[in-house]
Amino acid sequence: MSGGNIDYGPFSPTCRDTITHKSYLDCVETRTFLGDNRNKAHWLCSSLAAGNRFKVADLKRSGRTRYSIPSAGFLAQLNLALLS
Repeated sequence: MSGGNIDYGPFSPTCRDTITHKSYLDCVETRTFLGDNRNKAHWLCSSLAAGNRFKVADLKRSGRTRYSIPSAGFLAQLNLALLS
């Protein structure tokens, strides 16, 4: 390997993670926060997406509307989309 490039190979739809992620973006943010480099995080999360491994919890509806605060990663992607 020259130049420090690491080849993680093709995506693996049978890949698993010990953390349950809600989405690809949530996965990448969590993995990089935990210390994975961006390439490894993207490979792992793309493999999880290929295996349809993201889980969204069932929401229990209450009588009031709840609003969530968007993540920093989502806001960065939105900003890039608006600028292009």
